[in-house]
Amino acid sequence: MDEIKKTFILVNSLGGGGAERQISYISQLQEIDKILCIEPWVEYELPEEKLIFVTKKISKGNKFSKIIQVVKTLAILKKIGINKKSHLICFLQLSTLIGVLAKMVFKCKLTLSIRINPFMHGQNENAKSLSLFMLHFLFKKADYIVPNSYDTSLDIEKKFPQYKSKIKTIVNGYDIATIERNSSEVEANFETLFKNNFCLLNIGRTDTQKGQWHLLRMMQKIIDEFPHVKLIILGQGILLNELVTLSEKLKLKTYLFERDNYNENYQVYFLGFQKNPYWFYKNAKIFLFPSIYEGLPNALIESLICNTPVISADCKSGPKEIMLSEKELENNILLPMQTNYGYLMPPFSGAPILDTSPTTWIEILWYEKTKELILDANKLNIFSKNCISIREKYDFQYVQTQWKNFIAQG
Repeated sequence: MDEIKKTFILVNSLGGGGAERQISYISQLQEIDKILCIEPWVEYELPEEKLIFVTKKISKGNKFSKIIQVVKTLAILKKIGINKKSHLICFLQLSTLIGVLAKMVFKCKLTLSIRINPFMHGQNENAKSLSLFMLHFLFKKADYIVPNSYDTSLDIEKKFPQYKSKIKTIVNGYDIATIERNSSEVEANFETLFKNNFCLLNIGRTDTQKGQWHLLRMMQKIIDEFPHVKLIILGQGILLNELVTLSEKLKLKTYLFERDNYNENYQVYFLGFQKNPYWFYKNAKIFLFPSIYEGLPNALIESLICNTPVISADCKSGPKEIMLSEKELENNILLPMQTNYGYLMPPFSGAPILDTSPTTWIEILWYEKTKELILDANKLNIFSKNCISIREKYDFQYVQTQWKNFIAQG
């Protein structure tokens, strides 16, 4: 195999997301020459000398602006000298599509980093068929396919066995020391809120993938019994206003970071993007994770690194392999399953329920397990102590070696 002289990362932006955080870790490797960021949005610390911004402003999302981004990205790739001895590692959808074009034009080595299970997007058969067609095309063009979840890797292998040799699983890595340090940096504005109440936490984009409406519907029942319980949601997204409206329809006192004057009399807090989420993880009593689908969820792992027990949906992909041993991975979660770190719950259907209709049977199970842990401080403490065992598996020093070896193989 030809020696690879340059290794580039291509990503849509470096805004506040899980994939972007992983790039901030990977970019520290000396094997990474440049990070091409299509839009000028950076929320994480990266080596400035490695950063190249393709455009000067964030796209409005229309097709014309996306076409301009594609053309400009290819032009910059040509300018920096990408060729058949270069290796381009692409994260997220637009970058993946541009990466395939770059492969066709410049004959570079191409790696597609798969961050979300690609078979969970389509909600109807037509969408699913189109997705499979596109995936087949993308995987055919790629030299390597790098999912961050073993579950996702197995799904790709089952759907496209012809690409088995291209698949290399590299799980997410985490800077444990930095997480510990940041988790101790007190967020003064919210210190008494967490100190004086039993705080439930969710962190993630507010969109349909994350399923946060289930937490609001469950919260209505929790508040009736436990007035001192608060639900804290960190993140922003296209569903934010609808979730706020649902919370208010459910008669929950709802705080929205960009609208309301802060006090501690609310029951649900939408706090938007927080640059240091680790203090929130550490000080929450339970981390709630109702996602509809994932890749390998950063938020779930980071919660465990911060010793906070979890109640998580057994969605595709990730929660099961995080919370169970390898020999238990074939289990179908039909009822709540106690793990070392909390509870693994039956997956939600994915259909948004943005109304005040009666709680579903799975939402009732979530309510029951949340209530159980609110009342059982001893069990909560045992789960918290068990969380320490998760760190070795996801320590970036270990994962860093996997990336170094992968890049070295060319």
